Amino acid sequence: MALGASAAALGSAAYYFLGPEGRKHQKSAKKWTVEASKKISGELRKAKNLSESLYSNIIDDVVKPYVSRGATATEIAAFTKALKKDWKHIKSTTEKSVKSAVSKAKKTVK
Repeated sequence: MALGASAAALGSAAYYFLGPEGRKHQKSAKKWTVEASKKISGELRKAKNLSESLYSNIIDDVVKPYVSRGATATEIAAFTKALKKDWKHIKSTTEKSVKSAVSKAKKTVK
């Protein structure tokens, strides 16, 4: 379940950099966004029961220290907004992976 969530988070980060305004974001993006994405993925993998509030808290907690490391407020706001916007996609991805894991477990039990 968490693996699907982390993949979706990375996908939304990729959209941030490669989407319609990607060129503009690429120019202003710094090394911190890659680090933050990896940390967010790690935290999502650790999460047992992922909810929207927990997802938002993880993003906020991971991104907060980067303000003092040279990231602009605009970059951080855009990055967090893009990640938080994808909660519905992450939720559906995790639900599919849970259903798949349950069906695989039932097959192996039989």
